[in-house]
Amino acid sequence: GNGVKVEVSGAMENGVLVVTQLKILKIPGTGGPAAFTLIGAVGNYVSASSFRVMGHPVDASGNSVVFTNGNASMLANGVKLTVAGSQVVNGVLIASQVTFN
Repeated sequence: GNGVKVEVSGAMENGVLVVTQLKILKIPGTGGPAAFTLIGAVGNYVSASSFRVMGHPVDASGNSVVFTNGNASMLANGVKLTVAGSQVVNGVLIASQVTFN
């Protein structure tokens, strides 16, 4: 949105910046860091480091990921989750919390 400060990296292709990494630095009117939340069923499950929620790629394999109402071994296609994180790397949401709904 307007006024959001971001840091991006990527490569120029045909005069257009194709972003491979986006970090939100500041959102106007908020005092805290950026947060991203996905709510939906797991799809395209390969592993805890590679699955999708609402079509968005997610990595929940980090050592600091907090699982609520379950654990990483319960991840599977069709399982309903709420995934939260504050970082998107190369288009992948790096989960900090996964709640089984």
